[in-house]
Amino acid sequence: MPSLPVRTYTLDYFLDEQYNGQGFTTEAVRLALKFAFGPGGLRRVQAGVMPRNKGSIQVLEKVGFRYDGFAEYYLKINGVWEHHNLYSITQEYWQA
Repeated sequence: MPSLPVRTYTLDYFLDEQYNGQGFTTEAVRLALKFAFGPGGLRRVQAGVMPRNKGSIQVLEKVGFRYDGFAEYYLKINGVWEHHNLYSITQEYWQA
C-alpha cells in the first residue's frame, strides 16, 4: 500500500526577548498558516507551549488555535522535562 502524505505539521518558533510584544510572532504564525493551508496543502497544524508561557498562548489563541489538552513531561528543555499545553488549528477553523 502506498504511504499517504503527512498532512499535519508541528509548529515551533522562538523570538528574541527584546522583540516580544511587537506582533512579530503573531504575524509570522499567520504567514506560516497561510502557507500551510494554502500551497502547503496541510489539514492540521499543532503546537505545544509551556503553561507559564502566557505570550505564546496569546499568540496561538489570537490566530485561531484551539486548546487540545495537557501533556505531562512532554519535552525536555535545558535538561528538564517540561509539561505543555497542546493546541491545534485545522483548515476548517483557519481564517485567512
